Amino acid sequence: MNKISFPDPDDTEGYVRSKIQQYYYLRSGKRKLQWMFKPYKGTTPHIREIFLGRCWDYVQNKHSFLFNSKNIDCVVLWNSFVKAFANKNPCGLRKRDYAEFFSMIYEKPLYDKVLLWSGTREWAHTYARLFDKYVTLEDTFAGFLLNGLTWCGSKNWPGINFNTCPYECSKQKAFWGLAADKLAMRARGIVHVMLNGTRQHLVDRQIFPAFMDDSYLAEDQVPKLPVGKITEVKLLVGHTLHHTKLEKCNSLSIKELQGRLVHRGLKTSCYDDPNVLRHLLCLNQPNDSLCLFRTMAENGD
Repeated sequence: MNKISFPDPDDTEGYVRSKIQQYYYLRSGKRKLQWMFKPYKGTTPHIREIFLGRCWDYVQNKHSFLFNSKNIDCVVLWNSFVKAFANKNPCGLRKRDYAEFFSMIYEKPLYDKVLLWSGTREWAHTYARLFDKYVTLEDTFAGFLLNGLTWCGSKNWPGINFNTCPYECSKQKAFWGLAADKLAMRARGIVHVMLNGTRQHLVDRQIFPAFMDDSYLAEDQVPKLPVGKITEVKLLVGHTLHHTKLEKCNSLSIKELQGRLVHRGLKTSCYDDPNVLRHLLCLNQPNDSLCLFRTMAENGD
């Protein structure tokens, strides 16, 4: 079990709020510098070959969302990508550095297909693949090309550092931030957002907010959703089996997200553990007591 012992069982929300405040405190000022620039693995070996292979695969087999698939030259696209970061300080990159790269990609609007996520990578991707109905950031052309890869520049030859990258800068926030922008702007109709109401660090059990102020969802996607073209934003809040439910709809950081969406003029709804998500969480544990769903016959229907 992964239950948390609360100092005051009657004030779960107050306790979680204090832990969220602690999280933001640890990510601010000099405290952030203690971990932000720690050495991290360098650029992914053979990144060029991986990029080109994925590019041609997407253009040939996954091009239905592209306007200009026949006009894409993967070598030209690679050259633009590497020019954006090579021979540069990895911590000094901005979205504008990748503007040329993204200007070569023309993707179609997505009607009722956009699935945004934060803290639910595996859930969201499994959900999208299971029904082949939704598109996540990693399913876009740019996301497909670079998903799971690391890269950073160097002032020394060959302009790419294959040994180490600063931890925070290796996450390439400029690239993924712009990719997140582009996906949000393609959204039409109903948009789904998947959140984790039991979000904790696997090792030290530090509690994270379900909706982080510094996430791609908060900084890049919510502000870029085209209000006049979206009919509703549906929040799906999942809770890991047998873990303490730290946040639910209309509470703490999820309430903050709901408020931001409403402030932008977006119709919003929220669902805690909707059946489709419960079934998804039970795929690997079908015999768990929480996964023994009653059938229609048992319900007398």
